[in-house]
Amino acid sequence: SSMVSGLGYELYPNVPNPFGSVTSISFFTPQQGDVKIGIYDMLGNKVKTLISQDQDVGYQSIIWDATNDYGYPVSAGVYLYQLQANGVTRTKKMVLLK
Repeated sequence: SSMVSGLGYELYPNVPNPFGSVTSISFFTPQQGDVKIGIYDMLGNKVKTLISQDQDVGYQSIIWDATNDYGYPVSAGVYLYQLQANGVTRTKKMVLLK
């Protein structure tokens, strides 16, 4: 395709932020393809994989319940959430309060 690679991928501010137990993360993908969304701590360690699969074009949202990949609650603090798709990376910050 002649489109600039990654043009149009969006990662939106999570709602609510700060949050206490659950937060919603929304994103937009301009073309079908593999999308990964992960949660990381401030040291860059991956805490949770929210999405790692083929996604259709469009606007979608996913809930994070403040648990890690093992299902255990994570501690309060600042986390990064990151979308990776088609060579593009988008990252935002969120705050978990307990």
